[in-house]
Amino acid sequence: MEKVDVKKTQKPLYSGRKGVWERLDVPPMTFLAVDGQGNPDGPDYAAAIGALYPLAYGLKFQAKAAGADFVVPPLEALWWAEDPTAFVGGRRDEWHWRAMIRIPVPVTDAMVAAAHEKARGKSDALDRA
Repeated sequence: MEKVDVKKTQKPLYSGRKGVWERLDVPPMTFLAVDGQGNPDGPDYAAAIGALYPLAYGLKFQAKAAGADFVVPPLEALWWAEDPTAFVGGRRDEWHWRAMIRIPVPVTDAMVAAAHEKARGKSDALDRA
């Protein structure tokens, strides 16, 4: 069984060269995601990350058992604020975020539910995120 590693097979999406702008065609992708607001050094962001990784690895092990192994890609995040000056002004409590981990193989809602149930017993992060 070949292990999918999107950092290698879709390298332009996960790397770049300083000072070089490139146009990329980004294909549709599936992510696990948690939305929140506040300081990235705060407990809510930490809880979101703590919830995402057990789910991602739970899905990885289910996919592997079904014959579709993959390397869990790196954490990604989107950041925005109602008032963009919150970024330059350092008002981190006003930041909104979406923490995400890509799942590069097909998964079903049932697989996500099973990974969620299994991970719930290991950490309270799923309840806090």
